Amino acid sequence: MKKLIIWVLGIIGLFGTGCSDELDSFYGERDCIYFQEFIYNTLGNKVEYDSILYTFGNKMSDVVVDTVKVVVCYTGRKAGQDRTYRVVVADTGMVKSGKTTMEAGKDYDPIAELQVMPANSWTDTLQIVLHREYLDPSHRKQLSKCLMLRMEETEDFGVGNIENSELKLVANNYLTEPLWWEGVKGYLGYYHPVKWQVLISFNEDFDNADAISQTIDNFQIQTKYGPALRSWLEDHRPIDEEANAYILMDALVPVE
Repeated sequence: MKKLIIWVLGIIGLFGTGCSDELDSFYGERDCIYFQEFIYNTLGNKVEYDSILYTFGNKMSDVVVDTVKVVVCYTGRKAGQDRTYRVVVADTGMVKSGKTTMEAGKDYDPIAELQVMPANSWTDTLQIVLHREYLDPSHRKQLSKCLMLRMEETEDFGVGNIENSELKLVANNYLTEPLWWEGVKGYLGYYHPVKWQVLISFNEDFDNADAISQTIDNFQIQTKYGPALRSWLEDHRPIDEEANAYILMDALVPVE
């Protein structure tokens, strides 16, 4: 079973244009619908993933709704007319571990069970609208919510590989410390999610949790982004509600 988790940091399309590369080789009596669970990395290599992790944590507080876009494919041949496929919310996964804890109308917009595969197309994009309000922002508790989706048969499509007929979407509202922070702590100080959010607002290339973009070097962090972060924190004086303290560059300062 695929173990990789795709970490989603913004409005996304897990595009990967490779659906049609595999279709004809799997052609059988019925066309079979499935979630595309792979992307192509920057080197052009195919990378499979087990679940999608979406976080509001890297967004400024005024971003309260966002959309996850998931590519849906099928095995078989193109049709000259629209066809329907069915996606249902599952209580628990059959082959993927997980239990639905999101509530429709509260954590996400209700998803129509019947979706349309456009005529003469290999793919459709399933849009899942997520809401931030009821996701816990605590980076100390680190709580997430889960949505399990499953394909079911229709007159137009059967269901193929059972593993690819399920989708696990996990959403949260916090940011854990990125791997690169320790190496630049001398310029940015202690880690706090708000500090990372501000850096991302300065430059979206900071949003990679694994490594800073090659467009940003330590000299820029020392001379440009570090001082800008310090000034922003002093001017705005954001508060860590759990600690009841101001988030400043060098320390959390108790609110008097």
